[in-house]
Amino acid sequence: MALFEIKGTYRKKYRVEHVVRFFDGELAVAFDGRERVYLQSAALTRLPPSRAIQQYRTLHHPKVLPYVEVYTEESHIVWVRPYEPIRPLRDLTASGRADAERVIAWIRELSKLEADLEAKPIPMYLLRDPRNVGVNVQGDLQVFFCGIRDITSQPPLLDWGSFFYCLLTGRQPEESLKQLPDDAGISGHLAKLVGKCLGVENPAEVLEHIERYERKKQGKGILGIFFGQDGGKPAGDASPERPVASSREENPRIGNDDSREMDSQRDKVSAPLPPREKREAADGSALSGEVARLREELGRIRAEFREQQRKIRELEEKLNRQQSALEERESRLLEQLLKRLKAEPNPWEREWRERLRPETESRMNPSKPNTVLSTGQPVKSRATEDGGETAVKTRPVRHTDHEDRIHEELARQFEEYMKLTFRERGSS
Repeated sequence: MALFEIKGTYRKKYRVEHVVRFFDGELAVAFDGRERVYLQSAALTRLPPSRAIQQYRTLHHPKVLPYVEVYTEESHIVWVRPYEPIRPLRDLTASGRADAERVIAWIRELSKLEADLEAKPIPMYLLRDPRNVGVNVQGDLQVFFCGIRDITSQPPLLDWGSFFYCLLTGRQPEESLKQLPDDAGISGHLAKLVGKCLGVENPAEVLEHIERYERKKQGKGILGIFFGQDGGKPAGDASPERPVASSREENPRIGNDDSREMDSQRDKVSAPLPPREKREAADGSALSGEVARLREELGRIRAEFREQQRKIRELEEKLNRQQSALEERESRLLEQLLKRLKAEPNPWEREWRERLRPETESRMNPSKPNTVLSTGQPVKSRATEDGGETAVKTRPVRHTDHEDRIHEELARQFEEYMKLTFRERGSS
């Protein structure tokens, strides 16, 4: 569904200048008056609630373009973002010769960003694709698309390892990789790091792999300072050792005693470490290994804790939704029950009203059986001047008062009947 047209306007406010297809939506450059902005659309699985729109408007992160305004269409959501020149990572890594350290720094920053997005009240996710991430003129990463789970329809395309591979090689796989290709062209230790990230969706796990890789690299660099690349000599001793004979030839004034002293000093320098120092060095290396292991364990525990927190939030939201639905259903059932009770009285109540009505009416008129008008009101007689009696229609009793007295008498007799019934059942 095309929402933006070149030279057209959106919502009678934004004049569109350029439009490109952007995943399952569009990305346009438009003018809001004299100010240039981005218009970005994305498909929806359902209309977002108001708190989701508010979450977009209040999302402030240095790695995400701010959301100036948010609109909802029939099947899309539209974000208005401030314009700034951004070069996508796809263009920066297309040559396949991207600096490995720079790529690792990008992956670390984006992993932290996705961890922050997942911790939002409504969990969000990052679309891991080099077309979705770019670099501004200051050299900072900027992300276009951040989705909300179960609301935006665009799913994550690549896992972290495949995204890592894409940035290092400049190749764009159509789906997540199962293993690295043979022609990946990635060095040994870096290839192990990328291989461990294949199939990984949790950003905390990616950060753990990166920290472990950098600790190993740092440890190798420290050993290289002491032992160099040739496996035994100090790194600073690049020139071969000069023979003693040539030394004596160049310094003819040095006698035998002086040469023996120089030989002894050289032997002391190249002598092996005494046993005590060896033990201390071994203890130090073992301690470093233990510290590294504890750090890895701490990182794993932190990742599990964050995952448990996320699951707890999901369960709380699910419980709140179920509780709200249950309360609504209970309220509807109560309303239906009240309407039914008002419309249809109980059968035993109708039966006892009919059976007690004659007795009640006779009690209301105990003098004699009077004639009853068609309206249900009695006719009373009074004496005339000649001693006779004539039937005079008295002022009719209001129907409401009469009905109320009947109901009161019915209620009293029903209560007596119920007491008598229960007393007989108890005695039996």
